[in-house]
Amino acid sequence: MITSAVAGEGKTSLSCHLASSLARAGRRTLLIDGDLRRPSVHQMFDLPVEPGLAALLRCEAEVTEVIRSTPAPNLWIIPAGRCDGATLQALAEGKIRPLLDRLKEQFDFVIVDSSPVLPVVDALEMGQNVDVVIFSLLRGVSRLPSVYDAYERLTSLGIRVIGAVVNGVHQDRYGYAYRYYHSYGYTK
Repeated sequence: MITSAVAGEGKTSLSCHLASSLARAGRRTLLIDGDLRRPSVHQMFDLPVEPGLAALLRCEAEVTEVIRSTPAPNLWIIPAGRCDGATLQALAEGKIRPLLDRLKEQFDFVIVDSSPVLPVVDALEMGQNVDVVIFSLLRGVSRLPSVYDAYERLTSLGIRVIGAVVNGVHQDRYGYAYRYYHSYGYTK
């Protein structure tokens, strides 16, 4: 699962790039838009928002009805769908677990783009049903106290956080990228 402390820290972009990279590497990859309240994965791939995960959680659709293929080989998407109180109740009741277990049997990787941790409880509910979590951080936006608070909330529930990806850092900020590529004759 990819998450962030608050909105606007690049989690959807990271989720989409990670899923696309895994698919390009030949791995059967499913990207689920688990940000039920503010979905955007469907926009990145120019797909309709519904039916989606919300309909699956409410038992109003079958998996085969909501999985969308993409032009990229090995990449499929489940959009978020339309969220309502029944959807959030189903998430709280753990109805996502059997769904994720079934999907893990069909795909090499299942990437969930979740909601941010601090504004709503959804990421905590979803995080208890995934294998690992990666934080998305955005230079100039993410704040350490918020990130730490989000991390503490996840780990207090036994959710395994394996790391973070920091976006928005200029490659020459620390000089490493320039020195590395310069030795191969690369110039900017």
